[in-house]
This record gives sequence, C-alpha cells and structure tokens, in this order.
Amino acid sequence: QTEKKTKDKEKKSSSRTKARRGDSATQISQLQGARDAGKKQFMLAEKTGTAYAGYIKRGKVFLADLVSSRKADLAAGNGGAPDVPDGNGEVIDFDELAVAFEKPPNRYSALALELFMVEKCMNQDLGIQTGQSTYSAFKKHWEMMDNDTYRGPYAYDETRKRVSGNPALSAQVQDILHTIENKSRAGGDGRNHAEAMTIGSMKKMMEWSEQTCPSDWLEKDIKDLGTLLTVSKHFLMRAFMSSGFTIWTRNSELCGLQRRHYKQDCEGREPYFVPHDLVRLENRKGWTRRTGASHAIVGEIMYEIYEQKKTPEIDMHFHLRQWVLFLEKKLLVRPLKADEYIFPAISVNGMTHANKTIDHDVVQKYLSEFAASVNLTADYSTHCFRRGGAQYRFMRCPLGERWSLSTVRWWGGWAEGEHADTLIRYLVDELHAYENTHSDALHPLQREANVSFNGDHILTSPVTAAELREFKSSLDRKIDGLAVEAAKLVLVGLGSMAAATTASVTPHSGLPNSIVAVSSQPTVYGSPGPSQRAQAIQNMRSGQTATTQGARRAVPAIRRAVIPNLPRGASAWREAVKQWEEADITSGYALKDWPVEWYTGEMKNVTATKRTQRKVITAEYERMNRDDEEFMQEYPEANQGIKALLAAINKKRMERNELIQRRSKNGTPNERG
Repeated sequence: QTEKKTKDKEKKSSSRTKARRGDSATQISQLQGARDAGKKQFMLAEKTGTAYAGYIKRGKVFLADLVSSRKADLAAGNGGAPDVPDGNGEVIDFDELAVAFEKPPNRYSALALELFMVEKCMNQDLGIQTGQSTYSAFKKHWEMMDNDTYRGPYAYDETRKRVSGNPALSAQVQDILHTIENKSRAGGDGRNHAEAMTIGSMKKMMEWSEQTCPSDWLEKDIKDLGTLLTVSKHFLMRAFMSSGFTIWTRNSELCGLQRRHYKQDCEGREPYFVPHDLVRLENRKGWTRRTGASHAIVGEIMYEIYEQKKTPEIDMHFHLRQWVLFLEKKLLVRPLKADEYIFPAISVNGMTHANKTIDHDVVQKYLSEFAASVNLTADYSTHCFRRGGAQYRFMRCPLGERWSLSTVRWWGGWAEGEHADTLIRYLVDELHAYENTHSDALHPLQREANVSFNGDHILTSPVTAAELREFKSSLDRKIDGLAVEAAKLVLVGLGSMAAATTASVTPHSGLPNSIVAVSSQPTVYGSPGPSQRAQAIQNMRSGQTATTQGARRAVPAIRRAVIPNLPRGASAWREAVKQWEEADITSGYALKDWPVEWYTGEMKNVTATKRTQRKVITAEYERMNRDDEEFMQEYPEANQGIKALLAAINKKRMERNELIQRRSKNGTPNERG
C-alpha cells in the first residue's frame, strides 16, 4: 500500500512537470527563480539574514559618505594631497571605490571592507562581535553573488581587471580581522560571556526567598500595597529563576511566555503515565531555520516539566504553578487569558498589565537584589540561568543523572548545523578552567579535578579520615551558626517588647524621645546579618515591609481598571486618543465609558490622573476637528512626547480660561520671589 501511494505521488509529480514543459526557457527561469527564493528564505536564519543585511546597508552608507566627503574636500581645495594611495602604492580611483560593495566586486572591495572594519572597531572602538559580524556579513554577501564566482581564495587579475574568489578572504581583510581579535583579547574581552548560576547559589536565594515570603501568602488576604508588591516579586522571581535554570531560556524567550504556551496536568507516556506540565517556546534562537510547511518538528519545541523534589530550588513545576496561581488569584483576580503574558508588567500602584511583558531591567534589578541578600558576589545577568543550567546538567549533576551532549544541544535550542563554538564556551571552556585551576591549593581536601573527568573519581572513592574530620568541623560550624541565629532572634523579640514597654511609660520617664528611640533598637555592627534578616522575615509575616512601615497604601480595589502606559515619542498622543475611544481588551471598556467608581473614591489615586490626561488630549483633538495636520501645527510639542504636549495644551486652556491654575498658599512664583 505504501509503494502504491509513492507511485501515485510520482505520477502526479510527473504530470505536473510535463504540463510545464511547453517552454523550456520559461521552465528554466522558473526553476532558477525558485532556487533564488529558496536560498533567500532558508540559507540563513531570518534574524541572521536581517542582521547581515543591516551590516551591508551600513557599509554602503559609510563608503558613500567617505567618497562624497573626499570629493567635497577636493572641490573646496582643502583636501590635502590630491592623490591617496592604496595598499600597493597606487592612486585610488574614488569613482571605482564608490561601487566596491556593489555587484560585481572590484579591486577596491577588499580595501573598502578593511576601512569599514577599521572605522567600526578602531575609530568607534566597538567590540570584537561587531568586527566578526561585519566580516561574516560581507563574506556571505560575496559568496551568494553570481554562484561560485566569488567563493574560495581571493585574487585580482590586473590584466583582465577581474576579481576571483572572495574579497573577505584577502590578506588585508584577514590581517585586520586578526588585529581586532588581538585588540579584544588585550583589552580583557576574550571571555565575556555571562557568569554561570550554580545550584548552590540557586539554593541560597530560594531558601532566603521562601523564608522571607512563604508560599502560604497565597491563602492570606493582602490589603497593603507594599506587601502585595513585595510578595509578587518573590513569587515571580522564584518562578522566573527556576524556569530559566530548568529550560535554559534567554531573557526574551522567558519574558515572552504566554498562557497558551503553558499547559498543566498532562499525562505521561505508557506504562507509568507520570503527570507533568508542558511548556512550548516559540521562535527560539537556533530553531529559526526549522520553518516552512512541515509540522513534524512542532513536538521538538515542547518541554515536559516534571516535579524535581530532590532539588526544590530548581523545581520549575512547583514554582511556575505557584506564580500563575498567585497572578490569577491576587493580582488579576481572574483567569489569565491565552494571549496574556505569564510574566507581565506590574505597575508601582499594583495594577497588572497582562498584555505587556515584564521589562528586562526589572528582572535584572530583582536578580541583583536577591543575590545581594544572600551575599553572592558574582555579577549575574539574566543569561546566567541558561549557562548555569546547561553546565549543571552536563557536568554538575550527581553521577548517573548527567545528560549527553546530544541532549544538551537539543534542550538548549542549539541548531544541528550550528558550529560547536557556543557549546564549547558554555561547557568545555568551563570544564577546562575547573580542571586546571589551582586557586584552592590550600584547601584541606584537594579536588584532584585534573585526574579524571570533572574530578569524578573522588565521588566514587571510599571516605577518608580527613574527609570525616572536615565533615565534623563543618557540622560544628553549622551548629554554632544556628545557636547565634537563635540568640539574635531572642534579642529581636526582647527589643520589640522593650520598645513597647518604653513607649507606654515614656510620658512619665523624663527621658528625651531621641534617647528612648535609640535605646529601643538592638545594637547592630557591620553589614546586615542574621538579626536583620530575621527582622525582615518577621515584618513580612506580620504584613509589614520596608516600604510599608509607617504610611500604608491600600491595594487597588478594582483590578480590571488598568490603563496601559503610553509609548514615548511622537506616536503617544494618537495612542492616548485610541485609549479614550476604543475598548481595551483587559478592561473591556473604552476610557470614556468607564464606570464612575473606576476613577473615583478609592481608585482616584490609581487611575484618575492617567484617565484625565487621555481625556484632555482627545478633547483638544476634537477641537481641531480631528485633523491630524491641524493638530500637529497647533501642538508641535506632540513630537517630543506626552509630557510636553500636556504642558502646551494646559497653557492654551489657561489662555482660554478653561483651566484655573491652583494658587499656592505662599503666592505665585513671582510673588514668592
């Protein structure tokens, strides 16, 4: 039956081919067109092709500016020496140099690329990546030009005035490329990839976060805004960090995760049917070549997420569920929609913008805060989870649980045809550094990492007397630390009791209030230690935070009343008009149709100002008969952004006596002056 289907398919294909054979020239032209289209679509990944096109475009602009500037100088008579020699001492023909990046390449193409790379990496002092990317873009540019003509070693035939081979492979371009690489290494940029997050550091941060903000906050009624924001931060970061470490995502990939990408309570394969969750990543770097009509690869971007009870600090299954539950129950007070983000933007007023992803800088700020809270000195970026997760599965896991290089390649999204450089940087370089470093030569127990792969022979060797002694010393230090921690907790409790007692007798004590205030606080020396952490944990559990002690703000009563932020620049006013007139997908209302209670009473301080701004801009637009040109002539400040536009509108409104400026009790600025 299979053979019959194959023959039928071949017959249909043959009949289509015969139908096209009417004009052989047309057929060849069509095939060539299909070839060119296929190369354009599939030869490079889409993002790589776009990036390369950008380098080519900027190179042509640079060359045009260089030539036009030279010609202008000569015309003005201030160009210095009229003749500029090339590398061989011959005078450069600037008319020919101007088309060096066009088809076909000429004798100045290699020189033009050399000058462009010098401008970028020497004059502008850009990094090695710019130099390598520029080189790769032009190398591919010439390789794809005129079939095989410009591939292979470079040469220029003086007699025939023709280039053969790739100008990017010329000696002068290769020399400048090596110069840029050496310059980068001399400047200390030889190894600039992200610091890897270790499982030990993950454990420290997760344990601190769990102590500071336990999971039982899911069941508590949070009425204080500061507490809501702090608890949200902890739940979000525990999910973000464990997810990044588990599926090795880049920051943009994880921030872009939507509810439709995440499916809970899936059934595993036979015969055990182990329950798990599914996470699907779209447009992951490295898989961009796998496009087209074939849907067989869809399963390859699905990650089955199982419980990891042995390592709760990286249990994505648990922490991601906890965060989604908190997001829906405490922040949105509704289920998350399919196209809304799992890691959304959260405003300082407690409003959640589920249709906007969390900002990269916010995640970085939280990560730095978590690391500092447990005294981690490494300079982590959000890429640290990807690198650390890959190293953990490849060489840090317990014996018998480590992954093969093939599994690592697939799980990390590295394409099958990709060079091994990235994997080497992530895994082998780190392993080589680990096995050859001797910075711990004074340690009582030597790792002997250079004896076997990753020093694994130590894990299978019998326990020595030296190891037992060190284990006892480690246990003693832990017990001593717990004793100190317990003593400081008692002191914190006694200090609180003393403060309460002192406050009740202060009016009759005759002591100055400043002395009472100081004496009621426990004395702390040096950097924040266990007592301060214990106090912070106690404050969190009692509903207080550093930002909410003293004046408190209530949690917004109506969570649907979300007003998206306006973009920066000239398009802001149009978005303001759109928000006023068109229904928002989150709230279901246009701002003009909002219920009164959404911007009055308890919600006045949350939404009233932003709503009024949209209303004022729209009213002024209506006054201009909704004529964009007239509006921009009246308010050119709109090009500067929303703040400048509102200032201009309010000034006009005051001139028309439509807006009365509030008068300070101290008078006007002129009167005060």
